[in-house]
Amino acid sequence: MTQPAATKAKTSTVTAVVCTFNGAAWLGEQLQTLLTQSRIPDEIVIGDDASTDGTWAMVEAFAVQARARGVDMKVARNAERLGYVGNFSRGLARATGDIVFLCDQDDAWHPDKIATMVGRFGADPGLTFLHSDARLVDANGKDMGHGLFEALELSTHERESVRSGDAFITYLRRNLATGAASAFRRSLLDIALPLPPDWVHDAWLATLAAAVGKVDIIDDALVDYRQHGGNQIGMARRTPKQRVTDMFRPRNDTI
Repeated sequence: MTQPAATKAKTSTVTAVVCTFNGAAWLGEQLQTLLTQSRIPDEIVIGDDASTDGTWAMVEAFAVQARARGVDMKVARNAERLGYVGNFSRGLARATGDIVFLCDQDDAWHPDKIATMVGRFGADPGLTFLHSDARLVDANGKDMGHGLFEALELSTHERESVRSGDAFITYLRRNLATGAASAFRRSLLDIALPLPPDWVHDAWLATLAAAVGKVDIIDDALVDYRQHGGNQIGMARRTPKQRVTDMFRPRNDTI
């Protein structure tokens, strides 16, 4: 008797959403780390927020390179500034992958970042949002000697509350998830978009995910998170007041 062929497990598709604005100093390095992943994205969405330096030319050149690797590229240049929350909101609306990664313009992803995080989603069908630790580096890429979770002073109690499924109050109190180290299921965007203008995008997504689904943490650093004078928030050690205000966007902030 002929045995039925084994059913091949469906592999989740991956979208990386990149937002740029005058990022020519470090953008090239970050974009290359998307193509040196052990599991490269199926789709990359790049939204440029009316840059005035060489950023857009770099985006166009990268799109050609990525398409040659079989990546579906969606690139757009805003005619006028939207600010980083508006730019991410527009980019996320164009994402079609099962798993969506947020990508800043000035970091560097470690080679197994996508594979590691997609593996966690595959192992846990109930997982909605996942974020990792990050290695903090200076403007020149030099290790600053401590990680993101250390700078956030992430406590054992907070870790346990997240992993026990009781994460909502924890994320409502303060933002633990940095966009550059985060990924989530595309289905979250059905209720998350458009991003509210008064929230920082990663805080909104993590808090909403904790309210309606499951959030988890990876203790390993999967990205170099660059600290420099142009960071939107940055991650020096935070005061209690800063930990709260990090969740909300200043009303006059359009960067």
